[in-house]
Amino acid sequence: MNGQRLSWNTIISLFLCAAFIGAMGCSNVSYLTRNVKGPFFKDPLKGDSSIAVVENGLFTKSGWQPGEDGQLIYDLSIMPQGMISLDVTGLNRTASDSAFLTLFEVTNSKYAEPFISKNPYKIELSLNNNVTNPESPFNFLWTMKDFPEGTNLDDRYVDGIPDGVRGYENMMASAPMPIFPDQTYRIQIKWKSGKAQLLVNGELLAEHDFEPLIFNAAKLKLVIGKSPCDNSFDLSDITISNVWVSFPSIYQG
Repeated sequence: MNGQRLSWNTIISLFLCAAFIGAMGCSNVSYLTRNVKGPFFKDPLKGDSSIAVVENGLFTKSGWQPGEDGQLIYDLSIMPQGMISLDVTGLNRTASDSAFLTLFEVTNSKYAEPFISKNPYKIELSLNNNVTNPESPFNFLWTMKDFPEGTNLDDRYVDGIPDGVRGYENMMASAPMPIFPDQTYRIQIKWKSGKAQLLVNGELLAEHDFEPLIFNAAKLKLVIGKSPCDNSFDLSDITISNVWVSFPSIYQG
């Protein structure tokens, strides 16, 4: 019996050792990955296709150009924490203030336009005109509201923060940064653990502190290009590439 017990112990030890070595890999870097539910994709936009629903615009070798009314529309699941990253060339601050990234909740509400302006979950990033706002190139809107379970869908579309609802809503001007139309900027929006951040080329330009909320939105929609809120788009010459959407812990851009 002792010999049999020793044999099983030896087998178990060898199995655990092999598993540990396999997890570390030949270069001592773990290749084990945790299965995380939620959106996780990269859309290069270099060629003539996209995983998004494409409304107008033009594909080039460098990326996608929205023109006057182009939109890339991505359907996402709920993201209590997340990262959106994209490379943008051609940002021109002589144009009017223009939102070029909008994330909002999709519901079956009877509200028509401007429903998105009353959305309980909305993120918007705008480029500012240099004359109207010379110090801050970007405006970063962060809206997140936690409605009690069972709230009627139509009642979720309200301006401001209604009574009895936890949430945060604020438009924040970014820190200064020189913006040149001929340069490419990696623009990232990240939200995790009560902080929503705007980063450009790795530099933190704006940060919202909000109460971490478990927001039960069933579906989210990400629009890059012309905002659904606006009648016109004044950044028609920008080129967008390398769109990443993921959780911050697994972003590898």
